[in-house]
Amino acid sequence: MTPTPFLHSFSRRSPAATPRARGRAYRGSTSYGGTHHLESMFGAALPDPPPEATAMRFARDDLAELRRLVKAHAATAGLRPDRATDLVAAVTEVAANSIRHGGGGTLRLWRQEDAVICEITDAGHITDPWSGAAHPHRPPGPAVDCGWPASCAT
Repeated sequence: MTPTPFLHSFSRRSPAATPRARGRAYRGSTSYGGTHHLESMFGAALPDPPPEATAMRFARDDLAELRRLVKAHAATAGLRPDRATDLVAAVTEVAANSIRHGGGGTLRLWRQEDAVICEITDAGHITDPWSGAAHPHRPPGPAVDCGWPASCAT
């Protein structure tokens, strides 16, 4: 699915785009700018990491080193310890999924203005354009940890 039809489809289902009614008064989103806004934010290819980005190829036996690298990068960037711990956990989860489903990959880390960017790439390919846009299905019965996309967790 190309980005534009996906964005239009997502905008129809996004809670931010859904009108709300309180009593008889309409209360629309004050932050949703329509599909043209989504297109301007997400319709283009992502920029390449800067040349100074730190890169690390990783596989199953490299997760401890990967965690140390992310923790050090977070500290250098000035993240609070609790936020650094959250970042390490999120990146480790994505890296573990990359190992499981893509055989391992490459982590790139850099700072951009007031943000720490962590990019993981691998040989895998996402075929479901809704991947990460909805909460995973939970089977009936006792609670089961089905995971949650890192883009939603951080």
